[in-house]
Amino acid sequence: MDYSKMTDEDFDRILAAIMDEHTGEMILSIPGVYEAVSEFFNNDVLDQWEAEQYE
Repeated sequence: MDYSKMTDEDFDRILAAIMDEHTGEMILSIPGVYEAVSEFFNNDVLDQWEAEQYE
């Protein structure tokens, strides 16, 4: 197969469809993903946790 014809858009479309088939928990179990995602959303997690303390 000649993969040189695949565009970035083709790759991203197919990757997104594959990811849609999996749960967030499964995706976070992929090595390196948890670290990147948790760092990116760190402040959001802290804000959410703080809000839960006042419920």
